[in-house]
Amino acid sequence: MFGFFKKKTGVAPPIFRRLYPLASNFSDEELVRFIHKVFATQKPIVAALFLIALGNLPVYFSVFCNAMQDSKEHPASMEGMVAFILDAHAMYQGTSELDEVNKRRWFYLYIAGLLRIAHARARSKPELWDFIADIWVLLMDGSRQLRSTIERTELWKPNELDFFAEVKSEDDGERFVESVLLPKEIRYHEKLVAWQERELSPEVKEELAKMSRLLRGE
Repeated sequence: MFGFFKKKTGVAPPIFRRLYPLASNFSDEELVRFIHKVFATQKPIVAALFLIALGNLPVYFSVFCNAMQDSKEHPASMEGMVAFILDAHAMYQGTSELDEVNKRRWFYLYIAGLLRIAHARARSKPELWDFIADIWVLLMDGSRQLRSTIERTELWKPNELDFFAEVKSEDDGERFVESVLLPKEIRYHEKLVAWQERELSPEVKEELAKMSRLLRGE
């Protein structure tokens, strides 16, 4: 992928851009709904594969910005990178194994770019975090599938999995995503807390709630 930033991708046809719009074509609410829909009906392994893309995105974004400093077609911004990803994705629409692998890789990176843009919008419009928390509840299900996904995936390359080297178990995956990938703004959001406490008894939940109120001085 690093070398691909130096190649001309062409521009995705208009019909493709209607299926996979740029972030600038979405309102804030539309953007969050679009991302949520990707994971809402899928098994956790899809979220796990996506989390690998999200973990690698900062490195790829840095490389992209360095390669595209003088580009007018794909400016050195997250929006520009999303456009580049879509143009690359459009080149792999055949039925071969190569096309299928690349199509999926670029799609996950596209959604990762959109999610980063959604996070940025939420920092200016905090009410969006409540909707973004719904997305992250689905992604946390995938966090527990990271270890098994890493062991058998052929979609991501070994160097792309190095970021997750410390994930040795389901619990490791959950802790890693919570501490490294989950935005700090929703780390203690009630929806994420409810997910964390999903297997606790009502009595234990009540005790934790009491402790939380006590710590807040209520």
